Amino acid sequence: MGCGIKMCKDQYPIRSARVGERELYLIEHAHQNIVYAPLSRMCFSVAESVAKLIAKGELFWPNKIHEYMQVIDARQVKVKDYTAKGFTNFNRLMVIPTQACNLGCVYCYAQEAHADEAISLSMFRKAISLWISSIANKGEVSFIGGGEPLFNWSLFSKCVEIIKEQSKLAGLPVSIAVTTNGTLLTDEKIRWLADNNVRVGVSFDILPDVQNSNRPFKSGAPSHEVVIANIKKLVSAGITQRIRTTITRSCVGRMVEMVEYIIGNIPDIKSLHFEHVTLDEDASNDFYNHFLDSFWEAKELARRHGIKVRNSIQTSFGRLSNKFCRGELCLTPDGNFVSCHRVSSRKDAWFRDFSFGDVETGIHERKIDKVPQYSQQQAKCVDCFCKWHCGGGCPMMNKAFSEKGRNAYCLFVKKFVMRLILDRVKKKGGEKNE
Repeated sequence: MGCGIKMCKDQYPIRSARVGERELYLIEHAHQNIVYAPLSRMCFSVAESVAKLIAKGELFWPNKIHEYMQVIDARQVKVKDYTAKGFTNFNRLMVIPTQACNLGCVYCYAQEAHADEAISLSMFRKAISLWISSIANKGEVSFIGGGEPLFNWSLFSKCVEIIKEQSKLAGLPVSIAVTTNGTLLTDEKIRWLADNNVRVGVSFDILPDVQNSNRPFKSGAPSHEVVIANIKKLVSAGITQRIRTTITRSCVGRMVEMVEYIIGNIPDIKSLHFEHVTLDEDASNDFYNHFLDSFWEAKELARRHGIKVRNSIQTSFGRLSNKFCRGELCLTPDGNFVSCHRVSSRKDAWFRDFSFGDVETGIHERKIDKVPQYSQQQAKCVDCFCKWHCGGGCPMMNKAFSEKGRNAYCLFVKKFVMRLILDRVKKKGGEKNE
């Protein structure tokens, strides 16, 4: 099966228009006319004649459509307000304990930042104390990449012990998770993770040739055999986990193969996350169109086998917000707090833009308000049916991508959301309201 980019002609472009001042949209796509009201969580198909009446603002529609419109006007789903001043997501702390890594992933966003730097235990203890004092109820600590979190096992295990000690003293429950490349696990470490209730996610590109090409050891040696053996050990230990796969140009057409591989080799895995690579050079309409086709085919195959396949855009479809995100509370190895884990080092071009404090001096509220914020209040977003899901786009991507890349990604998000809307219409019976 071919694995690279194929030229994809856009057979069904999306044409959409906002109806008056309401949050109501008429969308024409794939020979269908869809009425979409995001703030009411409603979508339905209408005949072309009815679409024309709605577009003209006619007040008299067929009975069924009139009933729908009444529901749309009466029902309003709560929207998450991420544009408020200050930082409001303190209940989750993301930690990059080290920038050291044993893999040489071709798409790693932190390549420039890789070093032997690791957070000191005294600094970590201060950070946890500061964080726990700021949260009102249960919290979550996620150890993530920027390096490999388990590269220094002694450091990682002691950090977990500090979290447990501090949360017990404060009387606040704190859950712990780690995302690892899966190469450094041993039977003893897996038992320790299970005993300490640490949830585990593995970054793994599934197919042997893809994993070995995209995620080799720094020496160039293949990593697939090591990782899949350790995933099987995690499964045997009963540790809740998911696999996250980065989809690049080289493997964009192979997501079905990936699902087949999971079914045939580690069928106990029931959660897959296929994420499109976020590199400006890969942000093209052909790549994104190919991703959509392959993702939906893989998603359907997985569904039939009880496996959930997800993507970040699909997750955003399940929420309504006026901004892409409220920002992260991410602790870097040198003790800084940043609002995006992709900007974890002073070597990163936008470090000053995304940093807003440090362990020694605390959180700087005034700097938080200056962190780059993109919302769906941008001119290009005002009349877009997708704005309540994308919230104006990721601040980091908006900075890092060229205008061409941003436009291609924006269209990709619209097409992805459109497929989700069509799925929802289909589940309702696919009737066309006359």
